[in-house]
Amino acid sequence: MSDNIIIGFSTAKAKNAPIAVAIRAVERTPYSHVYLKFYSASIDRWLIYHASHTNVHFNNIETFNEENKILEEYEMFSTPEDRREALQLCVDRVGLPYGRRQLIGMAYVRLVKAWFGRKISNPFADGKRTQVCSEIAGRIIRILKGPIDVSLLEYEGPRYIHDVVLEMVRDGQAKRVK
Repeated sequence: MSDNIIIGFSTAKAKNAPIAVAIRAVERTPYSHVYLKFYSASIDRWLIYHASHTNVHFNNIETFNEENKILEEYEMFSTPEDRREALQLCVDRVGLPYGRRQLIGMAYVRLVKAWFGRKISNPFADGKRTQVCSEIAGRIIRILKGPIDVSLLEYEGPRYIHDVVLEMVRDGQAKRVK
């Protein structure tokens, strides 16, 4: 396996998962979630890293697949140093609470923009105290020198991350694997 990192886009398998349904509606996408996947040669396992349910955590691929339907995956090219820095960031944020209020604020920002044409800040932005999936993915993309504006991560969601990843594919920094 390589030092590269997989970024994936998924949604809940349960048709009535309220947060997934709401995110898909606000984002206007078939996916509601962003995750990162790392291969660990030392334990011969794929590890999924994401923010969901109550906190930021790692899962094994089987547990992740029980609840999630994977829609797209992209291999983001990285150096061993970038991969180590990305894993360090992940480990340092394990256990942080899931940003439920931040997620509500993200939807609020989008609604105000759609209804009134005004740009506002996320009223529930909280920096590093809590995390949502797109925020974590964006920070990893930044480590990999992807074209991301980290100031947008408090109110942009999975669609923004997806657009950035597609730009990385066009620039030869990533490739689609699923």
